[in-house]
Amino acid sequence: MPFREMRALREHLWYLDYPRQISIESFRNPNFPLVAEMLQWFATRYQDDPGLPTAIDNEHDRVFMIRAHVEFLYKESNIKLNPRRLYASSGKCIGELLKVASSLRKAMDAAKNYNQEEDAATYQPPSPEQLARLMEDQKKVREMAADLT
Repeated sequence: MPFREMRALREHLWYLDYPRQISIESFRNPNFPLVAEMLQWFATRYQDDPGLPTAIDNEHDRVFMIRAHVEFLYKESNIKLNPRRLYASSGKCIGELLKVASSLRKAMDAAKNYNQEEDAATYQPPSPEQLARLMEDQKKVREMAADLT
């Protein structure tokens, strides 16, 4: 379990307001319930009710749950996850969880930086003089292209 990846995952989850605090020791031993909870939380960040399975009682349910979440995250965010690493739910799965967390964080940062009202206020349509110059430039480009061919 790389310490740097675990620390980055903790920071991303904190930034995304994950409801629990994750200890660095959480993935020293396999911890499938925590991985399942995180996958479900990630899925609800993409859709309010994704309708994915949540049962983790036996091996078949766990495999089905992991597979459904991996397919859902691939369809929603185009992130390829390794289901074997997620099923292992040890230090190997931190990199996979970090992929999803970092994409959510980037989306959240982009949403904070984007202010639609400012964009609408700063946009000014081109003046008639600018349009006339653009049309003249376009005519010149067409003439030059015709000369070349």
